[in-house]
This record gives sequence, structure tokens and C-alpha cells, in this order.
Amino acid sequence: MFEHTSRYYQTEDRVYETADGRQLVYKARRLIPREPTGPILSEVATVSGERPDLLAARAIQQPEMFWRLCDANGVTNPFELTARSGRRVQIRLPMPGD
Repeated sequence: MFEHTSRYYQTEDRVYETADGRQLVYKARRLIPREPTGPILSEVATVSGERPDLLAARAIQQPEMFWRLCDANGVTNPFELTARSGRRVQIRLPMPGD
């Protein structure tokens, strides 16, 4: 259902059975890590006017993986990453299950 680059790709499927016996498949809730995990590989400073996808393209060569930068830096809103020019954004090694 989701591309391998999606933050929901590895999220578990769940099934809800309705009163009339139909089964509805849905994704379990994805919990955002309380604390960033994985060793820090490097840091990159944001530049003026940068978007989260452009930052991810520059930092990890995968613009659609901006959510990994969010998880690695403890933010839920991707635009928090680039709201301030010069912010130091950590690049972390993904851990199993991330």
C-alpha cells in the first residue's frame, strides 16, 4: 500500500471486523520516537528558504525521506527543521524498525 520510502511502509496492518462481518484492513498507529535513535553520522546546517524535502535531498540524497530527519531530530512538523536558517540538523543511522 505504501512505497518503501514511506514512514508507514513497515507499520503493521490491523483488521477491524464490522458488525456485519466485513473485515477492514488499516495501518496501526505509528508512534514517533520520544528520543532520537541511532548514532549520529553527521550534521548539516539549513539554508534560507530551504524546504524539508530539499534538505533531505541535500543531506541524504532522498527528498521523500525527510521524515527520517524529523525522527532523528525529535520534530513532528517537517517545517520545524527548516524554519530557521543555520539550524544544525543531525543525520542519524536508521535503526532496525525505524
